[in-house]
Amino acid sequence: MKLFIARGHHHFDGWHALAYARSRHQDNDYNRMDRQQEVLRALRAQLNPCTVIPRIPELLDIAKNSLWTNIPIERLPDLFEIGARVDPSAIARFQFWPPTIHEKLDTDSINRIRLMVKTAFSSPLPSGTPAPSTSPTPAPGAGSIC
Repeated sequence: MKLFIARGHHHFDGWHALAYARSRHQDNDYNRMDRQQEVLRALRAQLNPCTVIPRIPELLDIAKNSLWTNIPIERLPDLFEIGARVDPSAIARFQFWPPTIHEKLDTDSINRIRLMVKTAFSSPLPSGTPAPSTSPTPAPGAGSIC
């Protein structure tokens, strides 16, 4: 089956989003990875944790044959709570691909990757980052995101 997507802004249903993210025929794996990240960012922007969290058991049942973790299920609400506090505009993306990074890793490419990672973690925090609070921190899972 051929997939044609015209230039421009689109709102895909699940089938088309998956086809767009997984397509391998028009370019290369690096562009495919970019499309996958694009779909995940769009999905994240549309998710409402208050409607997803109550459906965790149903979603886990759907994903049980293709998803596994050693995170105890009782800790998942904490994980979702942390995820809900992430500011998507503060997420940095780094792409380790040609021509900056060689396909066959060499010393030069490894050093470039190390520098990118070091720079990412040594950069100042984004403006508007909350200062430490003097009020007590709630126990894990005690906070509410809804």
